[in-house]
Amino acid sequence: MSWTLRVGSIDGEAWSALLQRQPHLLFHEPLWARIVGAGLGGKALCLLLEHDGQVIGGASGFFLRVLWARFLYLGFPYGGFLGSTPPGGLLAKLLVDFARKENVTRVRITDGPGMPSTPPDGFCVQPGQTQLLDLARRSAADLLQTFPKNIRRDVRRAERSGVRLSPVRDRRDLDEFYSLYLASMRRNQAVPKYGKLLVATLYDHVIRCGKGELWLARRNGLAISGVLVVDSAHASHYLLGGSRADTLKYCPNELLLWQAIRRAVQLGKEFFDVLPSGPQNPGLARFKSKWGGQDTQADTLDLVTKPWSQKLYDTAYRIAGSSPLRSVSCHLRNLRHIR
Repeated sequence: MSWTLRVGSIDGEAWSALLQRQPHLLFHEPLWARIVGAGLGGKALCLLLEHDGQVIGGASGFFLRVLWARFLYLGFPYGGFLGSTPPGGLLAKLLVDFARKENVTRVRITDGPGMPSTPPDGFCVQPGQTQLLDLARRSAADLLQTFPKNIRRDVRRAERSGVRLSPVRDRRDLDEFYSLYLASMRRNQAVPKYGKLLVATLYDHVIRCGKGELWLARRNGLAISGVLVVDSAHASHYLLGGSRADTLKYCPNELLLWQAIRRAVQLGKEFFDVLPSGPQNPGLARFKSKWGGQDTQADTLDLVTKPWSQKLYDTAYRIAGSSPLRSVSCHLRNLRHIR
């Protein structure tokens, strides 16, 4: 019995058949791969795992070149492998052999909640988690009553303060939303993960196709906060948001997230997923965790095949995130950089 790893077409029959057989997320679908390719300047692909000549597992992802390094991401923002994977360290070995042939500096896999965990043997594992809010068989009214008192209070405060929500409908609204997102990243001293082109592509090919929603919160006509959610078959995912620091006292973020959760209930989703915030954004992590979701493992696994190239890249990334050299961060963002 033998295992092999090969590149498949993201729109091909083998990947389509695997998706039909396996529970999966929006992030595994060909639509998502094309969005990432267009929005990040990457090359979408899927990797198929064959056992004795039969495809029984695989992952979707993309190649991305940043400066001198070439990366392979399998799952963005997460997703990981579907189906079966080889035991022990064989998966890591297959990926290392593939990466070296493709001149890849690092392979990164981020497992998704409810998906099979990637065998850790041979990988450098970064523990991570998200929170899943259970929506099954719960009405929005009943769910609201289960939230802590401070959340219900903040939702009412936003409504009494004149905060009003509206969906993004045109490019001007989209520009306002992205400005709010950048403002939050600056406030949290984090390098933006989503470039403007990627957000615009998400809007054109996900939101307008009914697989998500993008709202702005306004007060006295001024856009003060925004949130973008996308949908898998059984879940709705908080993808990104942004806000003005000087208007947080009106609690627009709480009203927006409640709107996103309420929409997920109305659509019959089984859970609402806040997505991992990462160690660089503890404020956002605290905001997401207070809604009472259940901690769910979502680890990141790395294979570095070019250590010196990776070390140089890590150094550039740290410089980009330092406040004295914020212009470097902007340069990396313009290169459609993601971590």
